[in-house]
Parts: sequence; structure tokens; C-alpha cells
Amino acid sequence: MVLTLAVILHFILPLAGAGLSLQFSPKNALFKLGDRQQLTCILRDCEEDVKYIWKPLEDKPLYGNVISSPAESKLIFSNITKNHENTIICEARCKDVSRQARARVNVYSFPKDPVISGHERLVLGKEAILTCKVSNVYPEEYIKFEWILGDELVPTQDPKNNMETTESFYTFIPQNESVRNVTCRASLELDGLPSDQRTRETTVSMHVLYAPRSVRTSGAGTVQVGSNLSLTCEAEGNPKPEFSWRTPKHAGQLEEVKVGREILLLNVSLSDAGIYECTASNELGRQTVMATVTIHGPPVDTVISMSLNEPKEQGFLNKSYLSNSVPKSRPVLSKVRNGSETELASVETPPRNTSVQVLPSKWVHEGENITICCNSVSFPPPAIVLRKLDGGRDIYSPNGTFLLVNLTANDTGQYQVNVTNALGYETKNFTIHVMETFTSPLPTWNDYIIPATGLGVLASVAGILEYLRRAKRKGIYELSKCRPGTV
Repeated sequence: MVLTLAVILHFILPLAGAGLSLQFSPKNALFKLGDRQQLTCILRDCEEDVKYIWKPLEDKPLYGNVISSPAESKLIFSNITKNHENTIICEARCKDVSRQARARVNVYSFPKDPVISGHERLVLGKEAILTCKVSNVYPEEYIKFEWILGDELVPTQDPKNNMETTESFYTFIPQNESVRNVTCRASLELDGLPSDQRTRETTVSMHVLYAPRSVRTSGAGTVQVGSNLSLTCEAEGNPKPEFSWRTPKHAGQLEEVKVGREILLLNVSLSDAGIYECTASNELGRQTVMATVTIHGPPVDTVISMSLNEPKEQGFLNKSYLSNSVPKSRPVLSKVRNGSETELASVETPPRNTSVQVLPSKWVHEGENITICCNSVSFPPPAIVLRKLDGGRDIYSPNGTFLLVNLTANDTGQYQVNVTNALGYETKNFTIHVMETFTSPLPTWNDYIIPATGLGVLASVAGILEYLRRAKRKGIYELSKCRPGTV
């Protein structure tokens, strides 16, 4: 009888346990730090009360609460931490039958978007380092960074792990000042992590700083006395440039008068003319440009002085004229008689009516001297230069008189007198012949040449005096009569 019962139990109990199934979920758990999570263990097809036992595979506490019912048992984690990483075993017993299952619990943290720094103050042409920081990421060894400049993926350095942050760096040199976007993309590459929680990214605009450039002014030019003038200065730069102006002062110096983009001059006078400087500056540098202002006005403060050198009909009357005007005034000398005005001379004129006299003659012997007299009508006073066309230095004369002494045969050639002032110039060409002196000249020729030469000189001098007398009557301004002197 006893043997029969033992045989029955040997075959019936295994058949009863064969229908039991243990469900454990989730088997591969990936829980987010800070969340409330649970593991569920259910033994099915047991007709008796089931006893559940939870235990960790690793040697540390479960860090959870067990809640069991006849139908199931739950291990509840109220606040997931890194301590919950473990392999958990759930064992269920139905009478003398036991079933168990395992579940791996992993945790992760990726709570915030990346933070980019270093983009706010990039300097054009200088190396810059951008930093992308991800805080409280876990496990940090699974984080991966990508940098995108505009639409282009750029190479980056390996990330650096600190206590609570993981950082990535992008090193480059800004080549232009245009605003561009840069994106840092961080991905936590864990199996089982939902795609919507796997990647975070941040995009910022890079601001490139540079010193002022392309500084320019507007409004400068020519204005009339009494009008208003506005000068404006513009420039590119980041940070936005500040402007300052310096204006002309006495003795060509400049003084700073205003800080600002625009300067306004009211009721301008001739003293406001000159060079104005605009300086655009920021913390990275400065650039200065100049603007020329010309003021036009009628003659003022006019002074005329006269002196009579020789109080007789053939004397010369010197007249001096001084006036303040822009553009330079054109003085006109007129004669008023019986209420009518006759213009005698226009003082400002380019050289004209230029004449050249060579005394005593253009033909001379070696060792003799020659005086060259140049007369011209011009104002302002001209510069008068004598030049030998086939070589030789230029000779300048303030009064149009040149003295060539101790001539030789090498002085024979073409000569030119150039009369120049600010309004133009005029030239006259002539030839000088220097004859060699023979050791035994014919006496009969010397007897005739010397008197003839003397008569020629007297005739030339008389001609010059007559020319000057006529010029005075016409009221024109010209060089004074020839006064020989060494040049």
C-alpha cells in the first residue's frame, strides 16, 4: 500500500508542476534616473497561494519595496538611482513546486540639452575654441558628439568626462564676419533607449568680432560761406563702432570737437575750411579717414597799397593787393574817368607776350659775357628758368635776368627760357654763338666790331626802355626792366 502511494506521488506531482509558468517583466529593463518603476512577477496555473521571493544576484540591497497578492508580486522602485543597477531574481513557489526568472536592470540619465559656450566673442582671424557641455549624463562612456557648422559636419576632438559633465570641443579660425549657425548634437547610444530620448542638440549663432573697417564719410565737398554743412561718418565693425571727429584749428592742427556719427556746421565761414578727420573705434581697433571741406566766399578784408617810385611821367607805380577769398580772387585794375570805368589790367593771368633779349648780342667771342633779359606779362609772379637744350643745368632767376660769364665755344647752342606760374607757361627758344678768339686777329675787323657792338648795345637798351614806357601806359603787369646780375 505504501509502495503504491509513493509511486503515485512520483508520477502525479511532476505532472502538476509542469503546467506552471512564471512571467517576469520587463526582462531587460532600462530605467531613467529619477523615475518610478517596477518589476512584475506572475506565476500562472497554480491553484494554491503562491509564495514570491525577490533577491538580488549582486551583493547589495534591492532598494525597492515588494507588494504581493495571490495573483502577482511587484518590486517597486520609487526613485531610480544608479544603485538599482543589478540582476534581480524572482522565485515563485506553488506548494512544493518552485519557479524562478531573472531580469537585468540598467539605468540611464540624459536630462538636458547640450550647452554651447565660446561662441559669443569670436575674433576674426584668431583661433577660437567652442565647448559643448552635457550635464548629468549616464553612463557617460556611451555619449557621442557631433558638430555641424551650417550644414557641414566638421571634425571634433574626443569628449572629456568630468565628475558631472561631459564636454566636446571644436577648434577653428573664423574667416569672415558673417553670422553662421553652429550645432552640437549629443547622442546616448544605449540599446533599448527610445529614439526620441536618444539624441539632443543645440544650435547657436556665432558672433564674430572685428575692428572697424570700410570707414567712409559723406557730405564733404565745396559749400558757400554762410550755408550749413553736415558731415556723416559710417563704418563696419563688431561691436558697433563709435565715432569721433577732429576739425581744423589754427596752424594746421586738429582738435576733437564731437563724439558721434554726424557733425553739423552752421553758417560756415572761410575758417571752417580744411581737413576733417573721422575716427571709428571699438575694443578691437580703430580706423581714421579724412574729408576735405572747401568753403567758397567773396573777397573780404581787401587791402590795396600804392607807392610811386619816380614821380614823373616815365616813372613806375607799384600797387600791392591783398584779399582773403576762396577760390583765389582775380583782381582787376580799372581807371575811372568822368563816371566811366576802363579796365587797365587783369592781374591774374598765365605768362604771355614773353620776349627774350640777349645783350650785347647772340654772337660773342670766347671769354666775353652775355646778359639775357626775359620779359613777360603774368600774375601770380612766374618762375623763370633758363635751360641749354643740348645739355646743361637749369638756371633759375627771380627777375628774369641771367648773366653768362667767360663763355667758351662749348656754350654755343640752343637755349630755352621757360616762364611758368600756376595758370600756365610759355617758352622762348634762341641760339647763342660763341666764336673762337684767334691769336692774331685782323686789326681792321677789331676796329669796326667794337664800335658796332657798342652801338648795338645802346640800341637794345633804348628799345627796352621804350617797351617799358609803352607797357606802363597800357596798364599791364610785367617783369621789371632787365638788371644784369650773376645767377
